[in-house]
Amino acid sequence: MTISNLQEVKSRITVFGQPMICRGCSHEVFIPYELYINVEKPGIGCLYAHDIAICQNCGEARHFSDPSDFDNEKGIFVWALRQYVC
Repeated sequence: MTISNLQEVKSRITVFGQPMICRGCSHEVFIPYELYINVEKPGIGCLYAHDIAICQNCGEARHFSDPSDFDNEKGIFVWALRQYVC
């Protein structure tokens, strides 16, 4: 499951089985979003995707990335992110 597949709803998110925890209040319920930011000169249209999750307790934004990747040794794709809708 990649970030583009995460639903923008209240949920618990794990990365390699470890829960994402808010650094501000230690809660673990977030709404994930994928943001596109134009960091080049205006008009070029070069957008970069950024992953962010908003804590549903204190509102702090948590930036994260999807470390999912292909495992060459095992010959399988390892999905890192999991979403558990609340």
